[in-house]
Amino acid sequence: MRLTAWLASIAMSAGLADAQGDAGPNSAGHGASAGAVPTAVARSPLGTIVLDGRLEEGVWGAVEPVTSFTQMDPREGEPATERSEVRILLGRDAVYVGARLYDSGPVTRRVGRRDTNLPDSDWFSVAFDTYHDHQTAVRFSVNPAGVLRDEVMSGTNQFGDESWDGVWDASVRVDSAGWTVEMRIPLSQLRFARQRSQVWGVQIERRIARKNEHVVFSFTPRRERGGVARYGHLEGLDLSGVETSKLELLPYALSKTDVRAVPLRSGYSFANPFRGRLEQSLGYGLDFKFLPSPNLALTGTFNPDFGQVEVDPAVINLTAFETRFQEKRPFFVEGSELFRFGGGDFGGGGGPGGRGG
Repeated sequence: MRLTAWLASIAMSAGLADAQGDAGPNSAGHGASAGAVPTAVARSPLGTIVLDGRLEEGVWGAVEPVTSFTQMDPREGEPATERSEVRILLGRDAVYVGARLYDSGPVTRRVGRRDTNLPDSDWFSVAFDTYHDHQTAVRFSVNPAGVLRDEVMSGTNQFGDESWDGVWDASVRVDSAGWTVEMRIPLSQLRFARQRSQVWGVQIERRIARKNEHVVFSFTPRRERGGVARYGHLEGLDLSGVETSKLELLPYALSKTDVRAVPLRSGYSFANPFRGRLEQSLGYGLDFKFLPSPNLALTGTFNPDFGQVEVDPAVINLTAFETRFQEKRPFFVEGSELFRFGGGDFGGGGGPGGRGG
């Protein structure tokens, strides 16, 4: 009897959960739902693409653009107020992303260092789940001033690991109709499976600062758990003829000159034989990455002095707490997102240039 009652309780709980799951998308605040998974299609470029932000090459016009975007803020679930056209091309050695971002008002642009958080600027970003495992992705972002941001996303975390700095480039132009973006992301910076024909996860986002508007390609209501698992699909990927770099080297050299007076010590008629007025030293080393296949990487370092790491920015701290600087040594921070737990994200949330909208 107890076993029967226990099984009945489980069945009732499962039925209630299913009913709540079915009702969830239809109660997202404006009657919007996540619906079917949106799909974008990538094409192979015919000819050379010049990264100048103009989108004048004929191949861009031959690709069907992504134009359907949904608001996360300020009116969740409603269509975007400004039109966006995004196209994706897959070349032999890189992924190209072209975006025409129409804007009826002035474009908001702010200048900052790479990976700088600029919440009062417009932003455009694209993220790829290259293994399509719904667990990890890499996101590339740029603002109208050409400031780049890149980060590794994992699970349902709202914010990514910004310590990763991929080798990629983007060009932007602001005109009377809005602004345009051209991105070139080398395939050597991405990890993907060996299959010839693949489907990747993709998320495209845009932020319009003056409206505090955040729109996404693959919409997930805020009351549902979002993240990489809720990305859309990128189809049309033929990776049979791709070419990726097998070896990446990051050498460095560090010189040091120390000039100081060496006084004679009392009672001695000669100077310190182990210390001169002028001391010079030279250091060198390198970080390397070997890619035997697109889904396997071997990373190492030789004579790591870390003199190549960028200088920490100046900070004025008027609080009672110590200043904490982010770890930036590449050899130690790469892959650190695997050790991040919790920090779940509901809906599309976060995104470049803002902390939770």
